[in-house]
Amino acid sequence: MHQSSTTISNNISGSLLGLSSIFIGFVLLIPSVFYAYAFLRVLPYTEQLEQISIPYATSVDLYALSEAWQNAYSLFPDPRLGRALGLIRIEQLRQNPNASVDEWQDVMVFYQKLTASAPQNPFDWGRLSYAADHAHRTDIALNALENSFKTGRYLPSFMLWRYTHALTLLPLMSPEQKDQMGDQTGLLYKKKKWDLIRMARLAPFSDTIEQLITLYQPENRNEFLKKRGPLKHNVSQESPNAQ
Repeated sequence: MHQSSTTISNNISGSLLGLSSIFIGFVLLIPSVFYAYAFLRVLPYTEQLEQISIPYATSVDLYALSEAWQNAYSLFPDPRLGRALGLIRIEQLRQNPNASVDEWQDVMVFYQKLTASAPQNPFDWGRLSYAADHAHRTDIALNALENSFKTGRYLPSFMLWRYTHALTLLPLMSPEQKDQMGDQTGLLYKKKKWDLIRMARLAPFSDTIEQLITLYQPENRNEFLKKRGPLKHNVSQESPNAQ
């Protein structure tokens, strides 16, 4: 029995549809394969990346770390790889006393791209603020810091570093931004009291933190002063790492 032309046409259409589905599935799979390959390239360095969050870590090979993540990011420019690369770049410049404004400018632009693609990420905004400050772009630094506070008010692993950075910008803040700092001061005093008190014992932020407590947390001022104890103005406050 001969198949009708309609049946043959339907079979051909079904076959084409099946091939199209396979092709589309393959195309959709390609990014996952590239990301998996890119991630495998940096997998041996993930432990070193985590050490960057440890203050004053000195055992990390930042050159090897940067090269690995740059290669992976070039292969597959995924934001997750980009954030790791940005963190490494900040740490490289932070540890380099001869880092130029142009180098900080490059990192600032890199984070501007990240925040443009993911405007709800408070970590990216905070690091953009840090890079912009070192690039002598205070306007961008203040705006980025404000956005970091708005998108992530309470970040247990990040907010102390962000607060330390923000203290350096306090004299240049608008009244609204200073209110954000007052809110952060109260939040830190509630959630990370002893971290804040230890910071307040050291120059150059001791007087500033006391003023913020007095203005925004007057009910806690006496307790704060008692727990802080005598100031140690002879101890300098080294710039923290990039977290």
